[in-house]
Amino acid sequence: MLESTSEEHKDLETYLQVKAREKIHKDLHLQDTMTLEKVKTYNPFNDSDKNTREAMEWLYYDSLSLARSMVDLGCGVGLPTMAIALHLNIPVLAIDGSKLLVGFAEAMRTKCGIGNVTFLNALIDDNLSEGFDVAFSMHTLEHLTCPERSLLQMKRIADTTCGIVPKEHANNSTEHLWHWTDVELRTLLVKVFKEVEVKEFGNLLAFVAR
Repeated sequence: MLESTSEEHKDLETYLQVKAREKIHKDLHLQDTMTLEKVKTYNPFNDSDKNTREAMEWLYYDSLSLARSMVDLGCGVGLPTMAIALHLNIPVLAIDGSKLLVGFAEAMRTKCGIGNVTFLNALIDDNLSEGFDVAFSMHTLEHLTCPERSLLQMKRIADTTCGIVPKEHANNSTEHLWHWTDVELRTLLVKVFKEVEVKEFGNLLAFVAR
């Protein structure tokens, strides 16, 4: 999860730390049992969920397969990030606003000897450098207080922005600040980008924007 400033920043940091502790407590056993082969099983291109798998396949053929570098915004514990990096065989910068989650991700990356991923504790408005081919986010935008501001930063740092969000009220999560239909998501994206494509995959919406 990313972005925010001033008082919103403090509220977001508090929320991130709470969710990070919950996530790490849930996944703590992974740090001891994780291997390189197990990381590969978290690959969303081969996800057991049909909607995720098809959405990632579309993003792959449209954008990810052409990328020479990628930044993953809101990487969490980093397992899908590492699996994607291995699949694409490109350098990936993965950022998250939670020090706990990034520390957890880095420990597993080191343990598995994955060299093409760099984990960084940062927010999207922390003046990230430009020059990435793709800015990717998976289940991140719906948590942000101002997704339009974050999309502007993604446009600044990468040639192509793509990602996945849940469709409107797909799982009724109380953690989601935003619930978009395909039309509403497109309306948000065209405020920032000139070229926008949104596709529906069951309970998910995938998007590519330039």
